[in-house]
Amino acid sequence: MRVLVLAAYNVFRLLTWPVWALWCRLKRKSTRIVELSLRGRLEELPRSEPLLARWLSPLRTPRNDVASLRVLFERMAKDVRVEGLLLRIEPLEAGYPTLSSVRELVLGLRAQGKRVACYLPLDAGERELFVATAADEIVAMPHAGFSALGPRAARSYLAPLLDRLGVRVLVTAEGRYKTAAEPLVRASMSGPEREQLEAIVRTLHRTWSDAVGLKTNAAALLQAGLFGAERAKDLGVLDAVAYEDELPRRLGLADKERPIPHRAYLAGPRPFRFAPVRRKKRVAVLRLAGTIAERTRGADGIDLHGSADALRRLAEAPHIAGVVLYIDSPGGSAVVSELLHREIALLDAHKPVVSWMGNYAASGGYYLAAATRAIVAHPATLTGSIGVVSIRPVAERLMELLHVRRELVSVTPYADLNALTRAPSPDEEALLRAETERFYQRFLEVVATGRKRALSEIAQLAEGRVWSGYDAREVGLVDQLGGYREARAQLDKLLPDAHAIDAEPLWVAARKRGHPGLPARQPPERREPPPELALVARLLGVELPASLWLLLELAGAGERVLAFAPDLPSIE
Repeated sequence: MRVLVLAAYNVFRLLTWPVWALWCRLKRKSTRIVELSLRGRLEELPRSEPLLARWLSPLRTPRNDVASLRVLFERMAKDVRVEGLLLRIEPLEAGYPTLSSVRELVLGLRAQGKRVACYLPLDAGERELFVATAADEIVAMPHAGFSALGPRAARSYLAPLLDRLGVRVLVTAEGRYKTAAEPLVRASMSGPEREQLEAIVRTLHRTWSDAVGLKTNAAALLQAGLFGAERAKDLGVLDAVAYEDELPRRLGLADKERPIPHRAYLAGPRPFRFAPVRRKKRVAVLRLAGTIAERTRGADGIDLHGSADALRRLAEAPHIAGVVLYIDSPGGSAVVSELLHREIALLDAHKPVVSWMGNYAASGGYYLAAATRAIVAHPATLTGSIGVVSIRPVAERLMELLHVRRELVSVTPYADLNALTRAPSPDEEALLRAETERFYQRFLEVVATGRKRALSEIAQLAEGRVWSGYDAREVGLVDQLGGYREARAQLDKLLPDAHAIDAEPLWVAARKRGHPGLPARQPPERREPPPELALVARLLGVELPASLWLLLELAGAGERVLAFAPDLPSIE
């Protein structure tokens, strides 16, 4: 039946394609120069969106993802009518691993003989310059401003404020570098925290300088700090200044000729190909991004049930030969990390799995990657943080100041173990510490097994330390530096018939609910943080950094032990 349907489909396409191709050629203008605008949030992989959101896509700000850009660049490279690309770059929101993927696409297009001109219509910072310097030439608006301040990492310490409010936080961390809750218990940065942050900042400085240095003197830009367009020309980062209406002439276009938007270019006819009657096997790329938890809110988050269902479905799919896991997560629940690690190991028993790390793959994120046969990361990826932490806000003095009295009725010794309005007893502290130590030892075993290393060797690399991808490769926590191309190459080595597998991957995103055809699971009810924690948040004005608030929320919702690294610095 499938053969008959595909045969009819091929006949229909063969008859209608010439008409469609002629219409597209008559409708669109010159395709000598394709225009691509990058702005706002830039992600590595496409997101799965509800059908209604896709219908309304023309009304929304367009999202760019590297996977879609790769399709555009590959098509342009093969199109003899396309002479080059006009790349407009406005302020970007993305990590350096994602930005590096864009740089590689631009450099690859230039290697195919296509000219790439970059236009900066607004002010530009380090991220915009990082991508722009991959082009043949850079043109900016005459009065644009530039900033090259260099990478930095900063944290705010809240212990003195919490103490004035009558709140303290009890922290049990396994590993001297496991500094997730440090801002809640210290007034200043610890030595181990400063040590790992300095190493990360140095790696990011090297990554930025090596890229920008291909165009101009990166050290001179950092020395200048803030400068205008004319100064940028003197420093060699700009080739010219021009207003937007002057661009066509600079690109060598005729008076009425304009670059074609990339969406219009993609809407044109593609070379005709018959749909294969026999479906090839494919490689699936599963996106696991966000905080790891039993239930997650919003679009981001590695949901236990949805992610487990996606992994099981990939294991059962006969047309999937192997899987690349794209992991972009600072971790989260230690229990959920263990359960998903098990699901990944079961998937790997059926077909090979390789990890591809995004901007972050630390703590619970590394816990997941340890179940795969190979790990690929970008030099600027933040990873490692092999350790666990448990936190417990105690508002005992605050309750006294507010004259709030809490009474308890129980018949068991630990019924009130999770109360936030009193300090734990010595026996309770020992109980919580033992649970944290148990999870830490399991984390070490998982990594030692996955990396095929001795437990003692992994213990020396653990202790919660965050590594850059570059340093993680040096110590053996990562197998290779790179992105999707390198991850796919690693997977192809593990596939016996890699030459017969479709080169185009299947992009997969875990849903928030179970997939059709799999045993239905009733998701547990959402557990809200206790009212004491909500009271503390209101008294604080909810001014906590987002990562610390998430840490408190997870702890207040019943997660006693976390494989979580919100201590990953916000590198700018």
